[in-house]
Amino acid sequence: MQNKQMIHQSFSRLNKFFLNEVMTLKVLLISMPFAGVSFASMGLSSLRPVLEQEGIACEILYYNMYFRHFVGDTLDYDELARRSLMGEWVFGCELYGENWANSPRGSIEEISKVINSGADKKQCEILNLILKYRKVAGAFLEQCIAEVDWDRYDIIGFTSVYDQQIASLALAKRIKSKYSEKIIVFGGANCQGEMGLAMMEHFPFVDWVFSGEAEQSFLQAIKRWVNQESLEGIKGLAYRRDNKVIEQGTGLVTDLDKLPYPNFKDYYQAIEKWAPDMKGKVPLSLELSRGCWWSAKSQCIFCGIQNQIHTFRYKSPERALSEINDLITMYGINNVFVIDSNLPLPYYKTVLPALSTGAIKLSDFFVETKANIKYKNLQVLRQAGSNTFQPGIESLDTEMLQYMHKGTTMLHNIRILKWARECGLYTGWNFLHSFPGEPPKAYDRMASIVSYLVHLQPPSNVGPVLLQRFSPMFDYLNKWNITNIRAGKLYEFIYPFDLKALNQLAYTFDFETSEDSERNYLKGVVHEIMLWKGMWEKKEPPLLAYEETSQGGVVVYDTRPMRKCYSITLEKPLAIILLACDAGAAFDEIRRNVINEMGEAKYPGDIYLMEGIKMLESYGFLLREDKHYLTLAYSLKTYRQNNESLLAYLLDVDE
Repeated sequence: MQNKQMIHQSFSRLNKFFLNEVMTLKVLLISMPFAGVSFASMGLSSLRPVLEQEGIACEILYYNMYFRHFVGDTLDYDELARRSLMGEWVFGCELYGENWANSPRGSIEEISKVINSGADKKQCEILNLILKYRKVAGAFLEQCIAEVDWDRYDIIGFTSVYDQQIASLALAKRIKSKYSEKIIVFGGANCQGEMGLAMMEHFPFVDWVFSGEAEQSFLQAIKRWVNQESLEGIKGLAYRRDNKVIEQGTGLVTDLDKLPYPNFKDYYQAIEKWAPDMKGKVPLSLELSRGCWWSAKSQCIFCGIQNQIHTFRYKSPERALSEINDLITMYGINNVFVIDSNLPLPYYKTVLPALSTGAIKLSDFFVETKANIKYKNLQVLRQAGSNTFQPGIESLDTEMLQYMHKGTTMLHNIRILKWARECGLYTGWNFLHSFPGEPPKAYDRMASIVSYLVHLQPPSNVGPVLLQRFSPMFDYLNKWNITNIRAGKLYEFIYPFDLKALNQLAYTFDFETSEDSERNYLKGVVHEIMLWKGMWEKKEPPLLAYEETSQGGVVVYDTRPMRKCYSITLEKPLAIILLACDAGAAFDEIRRNVINEMGEAKYPGDIYLMEGIKMLESYGFLLREDKHYLTLAYSLKTYRQNNESLLAYLLDVDE
């Protein structure tokens, strides 16, 4: 059967090239549900211009956006798109047949037991939604087939990232059954390494799967296919030969400057057609680097985002600036979302200063950074136009951070939260717990300090660490005493295969450790964080800020629930101590600052100085770790200047 299909493909290809007077090879790339609609597919948007440079016509269909329009529940779709794996269940019957709905793993009753086992009320409400969507999934796919003249295209490619797998496979199967000569291609996060090979094994209608970065390998494969040449040796391409799946490693682009600009034309046209409610609200997505410069040195133990590629590469500052400015001008959007895992350090001295002085003013420039960046770097990020960013915080305890291989400390993480608040930056961060072998006392320490931090941005999400494929925790299970590893429970309701196959297809996994499964030691800190988050749901979150006086003192204002007083005036040397510890300082550094400010003759002595430090600690103005002290208060003057523009930005986003 497979040989007949290959012969048919070859004949069809030759017929087009040698019998038609005019023939242009055409590729159609598709993004399926349940990808969110707020961002363009960077993978597809990067592939299109690469192909077009070589004279290969290419279009992108955002069927994720079409499905959102098709069901009419825009907010419900957006909520489901944020719920990991739940949307995958919707298209199961369209991929496996009607009997799937009547099987235990395809029934709403069985999946509801898993979903309802959680404490998330919204998650429980998703049940009715996925059942509703499953009833229209078939009609949606038929409409997708009917709307496209598939004869126009030779190669059909799907991006499969997170919750796009089953919908993509279901449409691909329909296309292949009607147009057997078409080459069906998959790429994306769900196709990396073993996952992509398992996909080809279990879904024979998939012809090619790309692992890693595909700009070069996809183009090579198309050219060889056209010329009827062997696909052997194309790095990153898995294909079929003699009824076997041939695996060829992971694709890698070494020089990002040589790539053309991504093409977002199809995305913004889809917004106009299918998601007009999102018009003017979606950012311009940009990719300025690949990999993570910290991961190249010391990969965080839980992170699998980099897949099998740890080589950090970034576009030259000149290329990055031209791409930013040209694409902003081209699409008329000055809200930029940089998808990179970690902003390249050289950009703080090159790209960001240039953006701050450039003719184009950004309404936002979202980036992810490391949490121990310096204040001057945060300032230049703000001046470049950033209103929101995500430092990799994850925890507020140094022992835990060392355990995670984060390369930061508790004081680093609290300092970045303080400086971000002062600079007017909205900070997105996650609080992770339940690591295998974690030190329980770390959570007692964190519970004891949270009440001091409630004037700073709380975590956006609080939850257990996930065991991700490609993470050090996954690759070195024995090191963390992880046992009974198996595909996450929801995968049973996505695929009808045995556990071995599920383990090959899954990206996240369940596991067991020797720790107490209840992890009672978490209750204290989680309770404190929930109180913290509640305070920030109010119109005015708590404040801890200082204002310098003309006499060299400072007035500290404190509205935290644990405060000793609403305001207090600190004279020298207490005021000097407070200011000296802004970035964190040891006793000797504090002493030097006091002597420099007051003079040797007026220095009150080490004992008095230490008493002053302890007094500021007792008020919750200073936080100590080992021999270092950090001021928790931020400058009220700087805060007022910066937060006026942040408030204007957030109000504009809400509208």
